Order: sequence, then structure tokens, then C-alpha cells
Amino acid sequence: MKKTLLTILGVLVVAIVGLVGFASTKPNAYHVERSIQLAATPADAFPFVNDFTKWAQWNPFRHGDPDMKTETSENPVGVGAWTSWKGNGQVGEGKMTITEVTPDAQVIEHIDFTAPMQDQGKATFSMVAEGDGTKFTWAMDGEMNLISKVMDTVLGMEAMIGPQFEAGLAELKPQVEAAAKARVEAEAAAAAAAAAVPVDGAAPMDGAAPTEAPAAVTP
Repeated sequence: MKKTLLTILGVLVVAIVGLVGFASTKPNAYHVERSIQLAATPADAFPFVNDFTKWAQWNPFRHGDPDMKTETSENPVGVGAWTSWKGNGQVGEGKMTITEVTPDAQVIEHIDFTAPMQDQGKATFSMVAEGDGTKFTWAMDGEMNLISKVMDTVLGMEAMIGPQFEAGLAELKPQVEAAAKARVEAEAAAAAAAAAVPVDGAAPMDGAAPTEAPAAVTP
């Protein structure tokens, strides 16, 4: 029995050493991204990543813990704005801060992960006009230490992050497209209202001649 246990232990040690050895050969950085096509302009999508109150409406990670606690900076928009979260083991704990903004084109965020382990990353949201719509891309980059490399070997960054991005983009799409539709309808209504206002001296929209004021009568 003791010999069997020592054999099993030896096999486990060899397997762990082999896993760590293989993981150490992995790249020192990772990159994961997902894209989606939106029936909207880049300007329609931009507020949904430049404003953390809108981000909260489609953040896919919130589903991992319905009781997750969040806090957002007083000004939730633009460079310097931040939001933090604290949840269960699935969502962990951390803080996101907007560091760079290119209006209607790109938003970059720095991410500090503090639990279940400490790490840092960069999230990039890009919006590019494509055809009649917009190609929206969500990417994440980060450095990998040995622990991260082992996790990537066992679980895979793509497998851990990719599906979350896809779920978030699926929630983002109808929200952006609804905002785009509302914008188009508002612009059409404003144009119709402006066209209905006659210019001084011009005939009204119904084609009737403008009414002239009666001539003054001299006593």
C-alpha cells in the first residue's frame, strides 16, 4: 500500500513539474478580443463605454454574482472615471479606470485585479465605421507571470475571457441599436418641424399665398 502511494505521489510530482515546465515556455503576454457588427454609428456606441453608468447596463460579469457590490466615481464619464467591484469567487474584486479616450473611436481602461489574485490588464474598446454600421471590438491585454501561464495552460485565457466578451457584446448590441434608432427618429422629427415653419414672405407649406397686411388708411 505504501509503495503504491509513493508511486502515485511520484507520478503527480512528475506531472506537476512537467506542467510548470511547459507553462513556463508560454508567451509573457496574452491578448483576447471579440467583435460584433452594430447597426449604428460609432458615435451611437461610444457613450456605452465612455460612461460607467451605461457600462453597468451590459457588463456581462455582473451575472456571475447578483449581489456584487460596485462603486463608481462621482463623474463616471471620460478620462479619470473609475468603477470598482467586489463579489464572490467567480467575479473577484478590482477596479477599472478610463485612461485614454478618442471620441467616437476608442476607449482604453486600466484594470487592477485584487482578488482572487493580484494582477493588471488593459481593456480596449474600439469603434470603426464599416459599411452601413460599426464594427465594435472589445480586447484585453495583460502580462503573464508563471501562475498566469499555468492557468492559461490548464484553463486557457481564450476559454475564460472570450465567452464573457461574447455575452457582453450580445447585450450591448440591442442597447446601442435602440439608441441609434431613437436618434434617427429625433433627427427626422426635428427636420420635419423645421420644414413646417414658414420663412418670412414665403408661401406656407400648403401652397397658399402669404396673407398681406392691409394698407394703412390716411385720414
